[in-house]
Amino acid sequence: MSSSNVMENSDEGVHKFLENQENSGVSRLQEKILNRNTSITYSDPLMKLFLHVRRCSIQHCNHYRRNFNTMKKMKGEFEETVRHIKSQAEHTERQIKQQFEKLHQFLRDEEEATITALREEEEQKKQMMKEKLEEMNRHISALSHTIKDTEEMMKASDVCFLKEFPVSMERVQISSQPDPQTPSGALIHVPRYLGNLPFRVWKKMQDIVQNTPVILDPNTAHPRLLLSDDLTSVRYNKITQPVPDNPERFDRYECVLGSEGFNSGTHCWDVEITQSQFWRLGSNYSIKPEEGTGFLQH
Repeated sequence: MSSSNVMENSDEGVHKFLENQENSGVSRLQEKILNRNTSITYSDPLMKLFLHVRRCSIQHCNHYRRNFNTMKKMKGEFEETVRHIKSQAEHTERQIKQQFEKLHQFLRDEEEATITALREEEEQKKQMMKEKLEEMNRHISALSHTIKDTEEMMKASDVCFLKEFPVSMERVQISSQPDPQTPSGALIHVPRYLGNLPFRVWKKMQDIVQNTPVILDPNTAHPRLLLSDDLTSVRYNKITQPVPDNPERFDRYECVLGSEGFNSGTHCWDVEITQSQFWRLGSNYSIKPEEGTGFLQH
């Protein structure tokens, strides 16, 4: 196989030539280059081989350089994504704690109100029983005096006894009272406080919580859109936010998707528009955010 035939073939032919000749052609080319008395022309088959190999090396080097630059760029993006994930987790944790603190405060307020009502009833019932006890003590004292007077009268002479007997009987009738009984409703109304307590608290909790059917996904929001902390509203911002260029994010349309989708049924929304002259509402029927988007535009 000659050198000229190698140049007419592909890279595979070049490698085969070098393998068969054990690089003898390249060695001869090096000798010619080192020998100043030897002239080299571009028509020389060895020079053509050299130039071809050099072009291939340059192409490979450029390819590797492009890959290197791409890798460095992706590395920077991945590092930025890691920082964004950390920031997301910290912000989300703060929001979770704030939301649970609201619930905890509501439960603490309900607990305090329930215990306050219990203590008020306790004081009322204790006061009622205290009044009953005072009344009973007065009757006990009156009976004690009546018994003492009656016993002294009985020790007197028969004439004195008969003389004082009508007065004693009148005192006995006045002092006599029905047998004491615990008044009805004197005890604490326990079911009022413990009956279905979690359910009653949950019913009250519905007054402070809302169920929003559409929760926005911040990972799909265009960099110029700002979402509220509860992910239920969005507003436009002129400043582009430094967010990762993840596949789910809109970068052409200033849009954001809901966190949950659907594939059947009829759906409707009540959307409140405030301080906005231009807005769009629609649905996306494609996995990629920029594709399959239909809007109701205003």
